[in-house]
Amino acid sequence: MRMQLLAAMLFVSMTSMAQFAIISDKDGYVNMRSSAALSNNIQDTLHNGRIVFCYEREGNFYSAEYGKKGENKTGYVYHDRVKMVMGFERVSAVKSPANTAKFSNGAVTVTITLQKFDKSKYRITYLKEAPDVVEKINGKYVWGTDGGLPAMEYKSIQVQVGSKLITLPAPATENLFEPATGTTKVNYDRAKDIVYIQSANSDGAGYYEVIWRIVNGEYKDKWVVAGF
Repeated sequence: MRMQLLAAMLFVSMTSMAQFAIISDKDGYVNMRSSAALSNNIQDTLHNGRIVFCYEREGNFYSAEYGKKGENKTGYVYHDRVKMVMGFERVSAVKSPANTAKFSNGAVTVTITLQKFDKSKYRITYLKEAPDVVEKINGKYVWGTDGGLPAMEYKSIQVQVGSKLITLPAPATENLFEPATGTTKVNYDRAKDIVYIQSANSDGAGYYEVIWRIVNGEYKDKWVVAGF
């Protein structure tokens, strides 16, 4: 409970300054720049629908993070060329049992279930120079902890859009630990039939933010950022 409260406090603090957003421009794309100015500084072009993570605003620009070829990059995007995910229709949380978060608005229902981390199901790699510090789990970077074994993990995420019910595949939640149901938000772009699920998770030190996207009733992708 203490970790959930801490994560919730972190989420409130971080989301007041930083949020996931969608590229949205009448020209169909935007320029990512290396500095907060309109000059000869274009470093990338992102098309409409791309997810970015906007940090603080500097004048007319957001400092933003975006994914490219499996890596996260940073740059600057003009402030009115993005739409904040939390600006889409909110899917409200409803009363749920322990270790479960449920959201529903009639058109969309999302059910997230957590479970205790079972280390016997995983291949855990420790740092050679610090044998008690976890380096990787199943060969992947560990989100949510700062070198310790996780306590909690995702069990399942189910999304129902109309009569269509899907369970997100295992890769959607792998290497994401210490989930916090109290910081999960769900938004729905009804016009394009896109469900966005986002959460800020942490054991108190291994803070990260994740967003999943379900398009036309099908799981599309996830993206993870450190969030600070």
